[in-house]
Amino acid sequence: MKKKSWLGTVLSYTRGQRGKFVLSVVLSVLSVTAGLLPYVCLYKVVELFVIGTAAAAAILRWCGLALVCYAVKVAFYTLSTGLSHHVAFHVLAALVTLPGGLVCMMLTFRISGKSFQKYNESNAYMNSTIVEYIEGIEVIKAFGRAGGPTRSTPTPSETTAPLSPSG
Repeated sequence: MKKKSWLGTVLSYTRGQRGKFVLSVVLSVLSVTAGLLPYVCLYKVVELFVIGTAAAAAILRWCGLALVCYAVKVAFYTLSTGLSHHVAFHVLAALVTLPGGLVCMMLTFRISGKSFQKYNESNAYMNSTIVEYIEGIEVIKAFGRAGGPTRSTPTPSETTAPLSPSG
């Protein structure tokens, strides 16, 4: 089985929220891109002055475009942040169940640990009985007694005591 990367592990907690997570990342990238565009607009205004064609209408057009780009940047940033916080809340809510699950698992191990030794002993005895029984089948066949009932070896259910929580 292929081991998950740390990113795969983190993303596994976003199940059900993955679309919002992806949209948040896309909006964040668009916000950064829109945040760069006002500088391009400023460059164009400076360029108009350098080449000597600076007119009020052209300057206002570039300044208006810079303002629109900045507004888009703020809007996409706000939406991206809101979505990412929404996803983070759900991921944290999923992670809160981990400590509770670990506590339950530890209690289960502690409670079952008391009877685990008895289980291991019964399991070992049953396994050896099964092996003896199977090896005995070959001996019975070799001496021609196949087909007749043999009760010299107890059945596994007769050899194991039932496990109970009380011991």
